[in-house]
Amino acid sequence: MKKGLLLIILLSVFFISACDSTNKEEELLNHYVEAFTKGDLNELKKALPNVWIENYNQDALDSSVRSFKSLYGDDYTITYEIKSKEKLDSSDYKEMQDLIKSYYDVDMTDCHSMNVMFVYSGSKKTEKQEMNINYCKFDGKWYLSM
Repeated sequence: MKKGLLLIILLSVFFISACDSTNKEEELLNHYVEAFTKGDLNELKKALPNVWIENYNQDALDSSVRSFKSLYGDDYTITYEIKSKEKLDSSDYKEMQDLIKSYYDVDMTDCHSMNVMFVYSGSKKTEKQEMNINYCKFDGKWYLSM
């Protein structure tokens, strides 16, 4: 009975961890897109670490949403496709890591890079924008690092 229970617990932890590790970047991008389509600052706080948005407020987000509406139409949507992903070597982000640690006393680790194609679409026009975006752990929690 104990072995069966232990096996169930281990398998559960494996599947929960596996789901988290394969979807974290999509979840972060979904929060980011939701923030800029609905003007939801709480969604942006789920996507970006506090060190990036500490001075960003609801008025600034509302201004961004108004800009999107002006460019693409009131019915605009933002979609994305992740074109590629790769884990970065710590030497690739060492300078940024040291800077964040010295100014904010936050540990930035486990950075990955992804190439993302965003599509901004509405009744006025549609545009594509390709971006390279990092996602890293900030004090152990995953965030986009733009």
